[in-house]
Parts: sequence; C-alpha cells; structure tokens
Amino acid sequence: MKNRKTVIAIIAVASLFILSVAKDVIIKSVVTTVAGHVMGTRVTAGGLHLGIFTGSVHIKGFKVYNPQGFPDGVLLDMPLIKVKCRLPALLKNKIDLSLVDIHLKQLIVIKSKEGKLNVDALKVSQKEGAAPKNKQKTMGFHIDLFNLEIGRVVNKDLSQGPKPFIEAYEVNFKKTYKNINSPNQLAALVLMGSLEQTAIKGAKIYGVAALAGVAILPVGIASMFAGKDHVSADFKYGFDRVFDAATAAANELGNITSSDRATGNIKLQVYGADAEIKISKGPKINITISARKYLFPKPEIAAGILYEVSEKLK
Repeated sequence: MKNRKTVIAIIAVASLFILSVAKDVIIKSVVTTVAGHVMGTRVTAGGLHLGIFTGSVHIKGFKVYNPQGFPDGVLLDMPLIKVKCRLPALLKNKIDLSLVDIHLKQLIVIKSKEGKLNVDALKVSQKEGAAPKNKQKTMGFHIDLFNLEIGRVVNKDLSQGPKPFIEAYEVNFKKTYKNINSPNQLAALVLMGSLEQTAIKGAKIYGVAALAGVAILPVGIASMFAGKDHVSADFKYGFDRVFDAATAAANELGNITSSDRATGNIKLQVYGADAEIKISKGPKINITISARKYLFPKPEIAAGILYEVSEKLK
C-alpha cells in the first residue's frame, strides 16, 4: 500500500510539473504569435512564466525582428516584460491587465538605401493595421497602467552613400501611461515613446498613432536625456581586440586622422564632426568616445561610434 501511495504521489508531482512547463510553453507561443501578428514580423521570447495564483507574468528575452526587405537582425530588444493580469477576465473573452512593465533595452531604426524605414514597414505603422476592422470579433483588451523604460535608440541610415550614418541616443528615461485599450496602442506607444526622444523624423507611426487611439499624455516622467560630448563603456576583451574593433568602426563610419596603438588614441572625422576614441588599460578595457561639431557637443555621434564598436566585438 505504501509503495502504491508513493507511486501515486510521484505521478501527481510529475504531472503538476509537466502541466506547469506546458502551460508556460503554450502561453509563450500564444504571446509571440499575437505580437507577431500585431507587428507584422517575427517575434521571439527567451522564456515566460505565469503565476496562476498571483496572475503575474514574466517574459524574458522578448525580441522583435526587422520586417521583410531589411537586414536580418533585432529591431526591438526587451530583456524583461512584467505583467499583472486578472485571469477571470479571460472567461469573458477579455485580456484585462492591471499593470504592464516593459524594459526596452534597445530600438534599432534602419533606413534602407531606398530611403525606407524599418519601423514604417511594421504592420502597426500602417493605416489599415492601426485599428481592427471588425471590433465584434476582437478579444477585449485593457491595461490600467503601462510603465515604459527606454534605454538606447540607434539610428542607422544606409541611404546617404557608401558609408552608413549611425547615431545612438542614450535616452534612459521612464514614462507611465494609463488606460491602454488595444495591442496596437501598446505597440505604438513603445515605438513613439522611443522615437520622440530622438532626431529621427519621417516615421509613419506618428501619422497613424491617432487611428490606434494613442492620444495619451504620460502620467509621469522619471528622467530625460542629458546632453554631453562623450560616452563611455567597459569591455571584457583584450586591449588589442578592442583597439582593432575601434579602428574598424572608425574606418567604416568616417576617416581616421591619427591613430596610436601605444596610447590607445584614435582621432577621426565623421559626419562633419571631430571625434576621438580613447582606450585605456586596466582590470577592464575602457573606451571613452567624444564628438564635437563646430564646438557643439554631439553625443549621439559618439554613441553611434560606440554602438558600432560593440557590434564588431560580438
């Protein structure tokens, strides 16, 4: 009898474990499928966990990729999404969320050689995708509070000639919105919240935002972009590898005017600005990049160079 009870207990525990894992796998598939439909491109998630009793959802490694016609790569990188949902609302065919927290690490805007933007090619940026045609067949959707944390926005322009024009904006700010009533609103807010802090113009998302109901003012702003003429980062790679990557990035984006491996200094002209890369040795290799144009600081140019160095070190 004891052996039978032990076997039953083991089976019960194993079944609960399998159901728990299967639940998360199924929900992750549903989330990425729905998000892919809204955005009109491939969407992946590294992991997802739903707390049945708490209604909390944690999504890790959420990525939206470039639409067709653009280079392969990630458009939106969201390391962590936290959601608080009211599960009973699902029985009424409604997704009812009390809170959504999105950490957007990086948005990469690409302008093709033909002058088209990858964010404009997303389904959510099209007029026909801004609002569902038949609302009766659409599942209800509501978010009470939406917290958006934005890290970096990269602007990569391939239309200006043989060399790419790359700027990066270390935005680093938070916004809180309320009363979001569709997935299209949510996606539009993520894109608009990122682009409005940059000098990137011409995105269709601004024109169709009203159709998605994104006439929403932020409840609060935690921090804003602080202008300065330099950016800095530490790398775990060796000095020579970092110096070579910096040299390759400088050659790709501009014209090197002087280079000294012994001191770790590289000077270049890029987009009409004078820039300098300083690489220092230590426990970690540090890169500091500064850029000025007509004596005015150009931190977005410096950050663009740093972004390209980071890409070459991958």
